[in-house]
Amino acid sequence: MTGMSRAALLTVLVLVAESPSLLASELSDSDPGRLMERAVPTAPPAGQFLVNVHRPKATWGEGRYVEIWDRRTFVGALGNGESVAYLARTAGLHAFFIRSGEPIRIVQATSLRSDETYDLWVDTKGGDPPTFVLKSVKRADNERALVNKWASEDVWVMRAPAATPYEQQHAPEIEPAWNEFQHAIWDPGGTGPSRVSDLARDDYRGALKPEPVSTPSDGVVLSPGDRVAIVLGVPVYAREIEPSSVELPKWAPEQIPFAHIQKLKPKIIDPLRRKFCRRHPCEPTHAETWRCYATMLHSQDPWVALAAGTKGPKVAHDELRDWKFYRALQGEFGGEVTLSEAGPFPVEAYRRWLEREEATGNFAIAVPALREEFYEAVLIRRQRVPPEEVPKVFAYPFACPPPGHAPYPGVPAS
Repeated sequence: MTGMSRAALLTVLVLVAESPSLLASELSDSDPGRLMERAVPTAPPAGQFLVNVHRPKATWGEGRYVEIWDRRTFVGALGNGESVAYLARTAGLHAFFIRSGEPIRIVQATSLRSDETYDLWVDTKGGDPPTFVLKSVKRADNERALVNKWASEDVWVMRAPAATPYEQQHAPEIEPAWNEFQHAIWDPGGTGPSRVSDLARDDYRGALKPEPVSTPSDGVVLSPGDRVAIVLGVPVYAREIEPSSVELPKWAPEQIPFAHIQKLKPKIIDPLRRKFCRRHPCEPTHAETWRCYATMLHSQDPWVALAAGTKGPKVAHDELRDWKFYRALQGEFGGEVTLSEAGPFPVEAYRRWLEREEATGNFAIAVPALREEFYEAVLIRRQRVPPEEVPKVFAYPFACPPPGHAPYPGVPAS
């Protein structure tokens, strides 16, 4: 290796040393939960890049925390089904690893792009005890298609104030091992390279392989890799809202823009709704669900009874969850309410909620035509409820009113 300086070598490699100082069998803190707090993912600030670390929910490893470090920086402690957004404030060499009882495996990253988001994930393998392997999500990886699912299903966390003294306490334990990383020389015939993977500059979320299919929307032609929206830091690409080969024959050419909106709506609404419901009690209890289900089964509305009979308790659960969500929106934002066969809808509160989320950067739709169609689709106006009747229509669930009560004003009780 004559002719190559140590600095030049380090831009290419992160060297592995199985230092006992890094091999802790369990998380060092007695209460890992105190090191983290709930968070909402966002896009990286200008001039910086974001590395999201996902630990998809798995059967193995329930109750165990995984401790992630970037060299001497404590990234976070992840429980089962949690993700952390790590804002990298410095350029240059980053080396991510799990501090565990297993041989050290490094994900190295150099020269990552500013203003972009990258992803790592924890692969949980069964056993007693289970093992955890930190991996990068590269452009061609199958896991690329799972990132949005992880981002929407995982609980997002961030470092709590208690993480700073924890980092200061344990960083000296990392130091000797890191010094070995910098001064060791790889044996080309050894096992070191198998424990080092890389997160390349072009592995950011927007770097998708080109596909030979275009996505027309109201005269705008998009490539499958074009970013059409971003929701809580998670991009939505044109290929995700394109009808599949099975769905396409169901739509006339002039209906394709509407098909795009039907696929775009849940990708935006569902994550925002989960965020809203973390602050409001939207989830029905088991007892509430079964009471509603029993009422629906005996409803004199044949469509309500049929839905309960064919779909089971889930239809009652979803009905209650929607009612609680809409009632909470109406309570926070107020405004006009409309009514249809499906029940009351807080159309003005819904609009104000979405506009607030958009104004604060929690979501954005990049294509103006899609944005206009999106708002039109989610804010359909129906029969208007008189302002004095609004408290009544949200007094109880539309599909399962208490005995002797009408579903909504104007309909006599049965």
